[in-house]
Amino acid sequence: MELNNIDELLEAYFQGSTNLEEESRLIQYFNSGEVADHLVPYIPIFRALKVSRKETSKRDFYLPQEKNKRSFRQWSYLITAILVIALGIGMFLNFQAQKRADEKEALIAFKTSKEALLFLSEKFNHGAEQLNYVDEFGNAKNKVFEKVESTE
Repeated sequence: MELNNIDELLEAYFQGSTNLEEESRLIQYFNSGEVADHLVPYIPIFRALKVSRKETSKRDFYLPQEKNKRSFRQWSYLITAILVIALGIGMFLNFQAQKRADEKEALIAFKTSKEALLFLSEKFNHGAEQLNYVDEFGNAKNKVFEKVESTE
């Protein structure tokens, strides 16, 4: 069971997916002196790792502290994104206002056309009434001519 576990740990180690505790177990195993025959070629690697862990530096060094300042490029991207969004919203609202104005113009044109057609219909009906008088006149004329023709 121990050998299978070591084989799995060794495989994971070479894939880079082990944690520090698992690596320590591998170092202890390969430095114990009881290593399986097929794993003997890996002994120098883990002995070197044991030695390298003991090494220290006497030199002082300082890591630069990260600043939370945004770079000019990040600010420019942020400002550009805000402007694009604002422009999009403005265009949408302008389109909606234009659409409402077009709808109002269409309603006004509809009402004007309706009034014009009602006026035309009214005048046409008045003219049709006048034609009734012409028909009556025609009927009366025909009766007169029939009487004149029948007397002859």
